[in-house]
Amino acid sequence: SPFHSGNQEEDLARAGWYVFNSSRNLHPVGGKIPNPWGLHDMHGNVAEWVADGYRQGFYLQSPVKDPISVTPGSVRVLRGGGCLNLARHCRSAYRSWANHDRGYRFLGVRVALSGK
Repeated sequence: SPFHSGNQEEDLARAGWYVFNSSRNLHPVGGKIPNPWGLHDMHGNVAEWVADGYRQGFYLQSPVKDPISVTPGSVRVLRGGGCLNLARHCRSAYRSWANHDRGYRFLGVRVALSGK
């Protein structure tokens, strides 16, 4: 399904903050239901910076499993969506891009800590 909570936009509303339920503001982590591994905010709130460089068309030619783009430059891949995005942009598989030399209030990273 597009969201860990189901297929529909109403399912996203239970799991993440996006343009229609966030009042276009960031929210503290944990305000929505967690995914099956107990992780909160894996959809919405902030889009996630990843290490991959952005190259147009890369995912059309990349391996299906664990595609990694080592494209040089300042443009980096973003995954998921944030509190300003539509539901379809809050899927974990959604990819976009931004220049890492600029500051963005609604971009971040997702951190998980394991006690093992």
